[in-house]
Amino acid sequence: MSHPSKPAEAVAVSLSNLPEEARSRALARFQIIRPFLEDGVPLAQLAREQGIVLRTARRWVDRYRREGLTGLARKERGDKDKRKLTPALQQLIEGLALRRPSLDFHGRDFGPSADARLHGNPLFQRVFLDWLLAVSMT
Repeated sequence: MSHPSKPAEAVAVSLSNLPEEARSRALARFQIIRPFLEDGVPLAQLAREQGIVLRTARRWVDRYRREGLTGLARKERGDKDKRKLTPALQQLIEGLALRRPSLDFHGRDFGPSADARLHGNPLFQRVFLDWLLAVSMT
């Protein structure tokens, strides 16, 4: 297979601008897909041997072919630091947070000792979520 379309200098400059962790990740990913790119080893076999999902391996190969080694570095999300809630939903959540609901729901205590039970008890978590939902509806 051929090398990516970017000139080697551009790839090297871009890669050198990445933090060390991102460079290491890109190189590690390249080492995983290199037998496929250079030796024709089936990608499904490599993915299985490396314990990664085949779709992920395909995505790495595609990004390597388009962008070179820098394509294998972790990308920062495009929506980082952007709100994902509508203003109305945010207002509802803030309003619920300011309410002081009753700590009794069908005879169940949700006082201070409830915090200890909340962790590791799926049934208690379900009842607590039901209570939270009921409080938000009122």
